[in-house]
Amino acid sequence: MSDSLERDLTRCLQGEGELREREYAAQVLAGGDFSHLDCVQVVFRGCRLMGVDFSRSFFDRVRWERCDLSGCRFSECSFREAVFLDCRGEGCAFAQSAFSHTRVEEGSWRYANFAKTSWKTGLFQDCRLTQGVFSQVRHRNLAFRRADLTGADFFQTSLRGVDLSTCEIRGLTLSQDHQELRGAVLALEQAPDVAALLGVKWV
Repeated sequence: MSDSLERDLTRCLQGEGELREREYAAQVLAGGDFSHLDCVQVVFRGCRLMGVDFSRSFFDRVRWERCDLSGCRFSECSFREAVFLDCRGEGCAFAQSAFSHTRVEEGSWRYANFAKTSWKTGLFQDCRLTQGVFSQVRHRNLAFRRADLTGADFFQTSLRGVDLSTCEIRGLTLSQDHQELRGAVLALEQAPDVAALLGVKWV
């Protein structure tokens, strides 16, 4: 039997400790302010946490599997060895958060906001990131594999050394001189998409 998430979060708000070594399955939580949370070695499976505010929280070795996190706020959070597997996180706000050794695999993250985040070894794989915001991101060893980045915003984020060769990159938002793409790794078949970004017309 899984623990009661709402009960445990309420206890944390009352200063009665942190979420540690817990597992939550099929829990439903809509709204609520649970910011400044310490969450360590916790697993969420099949949970619906919609529009919940987790701002300024710390997530250490936390795993989300097949969860709906749509509209949640994770702004100014710290993530260490976190995993998001086949989740729905459309419209989530991660702005100004710090990620270390974190993976986002599968699932849909349309319109998610990762502006001004920092990454130390991160991976986005087989996920939908259309219209996502990755502006002013600082990173080291950040990878995208088979990610749909259609219409994503990379304004003032250097993609030097980032392999985008397996990704969909149509309609990226870049600065006027497109300097973000300098040094990025691209595939030959992506040439038409890059040309479109540069305003080149084929004849």
